[in-house]
Amino acid sequence: MDVEVRNAFIDDADVIAKVHVDGWEATYRGVIDDDVLDRLTVTRRSQQWAEALAHNLPVWIADHEGKVVGFTAVRADELSALYVSPEVYGQGIGTILLAEAERQISEDGISTALLWVHEKNTRSQDWYEKRGWKKTDELEAHRIGDLSTGRAVKMIKPL
Repeated sequence: MDVEVRNAFIDDADVIAKVHVDGWEATYRGVIDDDVLDRLTVTRRSQQWAEALAHNLPVWIADHEGKVVGFTAVRADELSALYVSPEVYGQGIGTILLAEAERQISEDGISTALLWVHEKNTRSQDWYEKRGWKKTDELEAHRIGDLSTGRAVKMIKPL
């Protein structure tokens, strides 16, 4: 699949939010409390992403034929988000975005990156492990904005 990765701008907040919410629906419906997912709306996420982008959070989007099909974001040594549209799962977009995030973290002089994955999201944990990430024993409360979604496991990777 031909994908262009570019920096995200505030104008991209709506499409980033759509990919984010669609990813959560596909991954967590029936796994975490439906009330949490029902409150995770594109409008709500769009506002949060616009604010993050306005504060210069490094975010990159994957564009395929003029459509945003994924995004990633980093905060210092942390891969804070990586989401791909469910309709393009398995086509290498996540791997491309992960490489971009790892490159950015490494270019910032950081030798070990970290991320947090929901403890019930074993599919993503396995995906990261296949790409060199290792699970730790560390768990923390997982939140999206003011919504509690359970716990997340910390994963690390030397860069």
